[in-house]
Amino acid sequence: MFVTRRFAKALVITVALSLFLVAGVLNAGPVFAKEVRWRMQCLFPGGDYSYEIQAKGLVKALNEGLKGKLKITLFQPGQIIPAEEMFNGLSMGVYDAAYTAPAWAAQTIPEAIVAFGLPMSWQNAEQDLEFFDKYGGLDFIRKAYAKHNIFFAYPMPTSLLPIMGNFSIKKIADLKGKKVWSEGPTALYVKAAGGKPMSFPPEDLYMGLKLGTVDGFIYSTAELKTAKYAEVVKYVNLPPVIFPLNTDFICNMDSWKKLPDDVQRKFMEIVKKVTPDLYTRYAKANQEGIDYAVSKGVKIVHLDEAEMPNMVAAAKQVWDETAAESTETAQYVDMLKKFLIEKGVEIPK
Repeated sequence: MFVTRRFAKALVITVALSLFLVAGVLNAGPVFAKEVRWRMQCLFPGGDYSYEIQAKGLVKALNEGLKGKLKITLFQPGQIIPAEEMFNGLSMGVYDAAYTAPAWAAQTIPEAIVAFGLPMSWQNAEQDLEFFDKYGGLDFIRKAYAKHNIFFAYPMPTSLLPIMGNFSIKKIADLKGKKVWSEGPTALYVKAAGGKPMSFPPEDLYMGLKLGTVDGFIYSTAELKTAKYAEVVKYVNLPPVIFPLNTDFICNMDSWKKLPDDVQRKFMEIVKKVTPDLYTRYAKANQEGIDYAVSKGVKIVHLDEAEMPNMVAAAKQVWDETAAESTETAQYVDMLKKFLIEKGVEIPK
């Protein structure tokens, strides 16, 4: 084939330039041609503040902070997978991320009970997050979830958890025989106090209370207003069983690992920064829920002071049962005890 000297020179330059550009791309690390799309499902329905404040807030912050790199679309319960199948579905990669509660995974991961919160443990959100961030709590729970192909991104403090329903509690014996919707450690507490714990997807709670399927429930007080639970309960019983409880933000491990290191770092920076702000909004909503309930005739009842030893005894049983689940849960409970003692919190003994 006849080739002119000028054409040959141009061809050499073109090939050299192409090789230079290819080498540059190969040395530049991962390149996103387009933003990654994730699907995220929330365990809690629209109207519930865990959905309206926490889940929506997380997605908004991440989508804004990682624009062009990651786009998360939020779904309500059942829109991708039934609520009771969310954990296994996330593990298998049916979807990419979830906002749930650690107690929802407790049958598979016993350590999740501690991550949810034990009765009479941390006393505020600051202590809660400090345990995870600075005392090894987060690393510990991440290892447990990783065994199931799930990345535990971060705990999400939400609400105080009182017992609310159609009965008042002046003494612990008032719980005996009562059917109470509860999860994880709160279910253990109800059982230890003589009640009958029940559990089903949260979106069915309103009708369960209205129809008398349950006598009460252990839940966020914000939803007395937003989910209209004040219409179907008569009493809010204090002190709360847990304050505050943790929900969680978790991801499919394969989806997580596909994100470049710099995106992962930015992802976690955003989550850790926004979490305290979301909790502050939730705490305000909790008080608004109580105020609204009182305006609708719901009564606030306080446990008799003389009954506190019985509440402590029920809490201690939960701690002991949780520690007895496995070597890992025993280690996790011990880690929490040491942290709380260092913080001057009196723990059930």
